Amino acid sequence: MTGEVSILALEELNIKYAIIGHSERRQIFNETNESINAKLKLALTTSVIPVVAFGETEEQFNNGTTNEVIEEQITKAFEGVTDIKNTILAYEPI
Repeated sequence: MTGEVSILALEELNIKYAIIGHSERRQIFNETNESINAKLKLALTTSVIPVVAFGETEEQFNNGTTNEVIEEQITKAFEGVTDIKNTILAYEPI
């Protein structure tokens, strides 16, 4: 779920928070906004509080596309999600 451990295993271990969309997972493992959305939806069915990370690369920052990148990441991560009261957003520029 958050890397190489399933959200259900984290819940069984009484883990309180799980980071979804960490920059390393996005860059190294090519996680997409769509896969982050699926992980978020699954996390919201558990007692684990999802921490959704988002942020731009240095190149995107230098190109002035930060706002567009972040808007797309957040919009797609939360697509179809109606209840976010137990969700934390974490700005994590690369």
